[in-house]
Amino acid sequence: MVAVLLIACHVRNRYPNFTVPRAAEARLRRRAGLEDMFRDPATEAPLQGALSGLLGMAGQLQKATDFFNSLNAAGEAWQQWTGLQTGTGAMYKIGDNISKHASSLVQMLEKNIQNRSNIIVSDAQTARLPSDPVRKTHLEKLMLAVLREKTPGMTAIYAEAGTGKSVATLLAATEVANRTTDFFVVLQNDLSDALRLFFRIAEVSSAAAIASSFFLGLEQKSIKLRLVFDNVLDGGVPAGAEKDILTALARGASEHGHQVLFTMKDEKAAESIAGLNGDTTFVAELQDTRHGAYRWTKAETEKLIGTFKHRNGMDTAAILKASQIPDGIGGWRPRTTKLFMKYGRKPSAPPKP
Repeated sequence: MVAVLLIACHVRNRYPNFTVPRAAEARLRRRAGLEDMFRDPATEAPLQGALSGLLGMAGQLQKATDFFNSLNAAGEAWQQWTGLQTGTGAMYKIGDNISKHASSLVQMLEKNIQNRSNIIVSDAQTARLPSDPVRKTHLEKLMLAVLREKTPGMTAIYAEAGTGKSVATLLAATEVANRTTDFFVVLQNDLSDALRLFFRIAEVSSAAAIASSFFLGLEQKSIKLRLVFDNVLDGGVPAGAEKDILTALARGASEHGHQVLFTMKDEKAAESIAGLNGDTTFVAELQDTRHGAYRWTKAETEKLIGTFKHRNGMDTAAILKASQIPDGIGGWRPRTTKLFMKYGRKPSAPPKP
């Protein structure tokens, strides 16, 4: 029966117009005794290879305590970068010297590297993170693989809401930063605010000009930048000035060897990034395009449940049954499982893609 499932998966990959009915697919999984979603071999094998390449001989991801230490340091570095900690810091204003301001940013970044700090995070969100994060999820492995890629330009990845994109982003960024000399920046929430604070500009309209000079300056210093925007464009690329700024970022990153990465909630939003500027913008090659592909397995969800002390008197099996997504795909979303444990709210069937 496992062979039947793999054949169905192979046929769907080779013949895109062929689809296995979701109800039949679910029946096959139940008959085979598979309680977890199967993974697409076309993406799972390369992701596992990328993970092995990252870990090397050590074979282990960083411990939870090391992750939180890295994350706290990254949050403090952001406070210093923006001047929020001291209430100081020169902001570029329209009409100021662009090259001078960009050069000051390069110098600040070099200082961070000299202090053995090669990651900054705009909002550490430590209070919202689990004390013992579940590692090696399908989504985290995608993020690890993408952040190790050497292809410059602007990349987008996507996964449905509630599957843990922000946690996976922070886990992957701190993990890869710990194993490379590249410089990582994770920006969250509002795009305009993130651009203003990172580039230290008074008006977001200056971002394109500053970024171009900044990217060039980093290249001249042989510094590779990995700039990650997490959940800042869930609705896709807007029309108007922001679209032009993103196009300039993609062009500058591609020309000077840097990576700009966006995490999105669906394929349509990701494609709006991919369609911005020709060969400089694209959806990640290892993106699993199947709906629900980044939902969690039973084993991953059990680990998550195990981190909660208060479960409203329910055992793990009851929580798993009640919080599983009620559609033909199944699987679990960590946000949904946590909401059920805290408030008893069961998931509803999501709209069809």
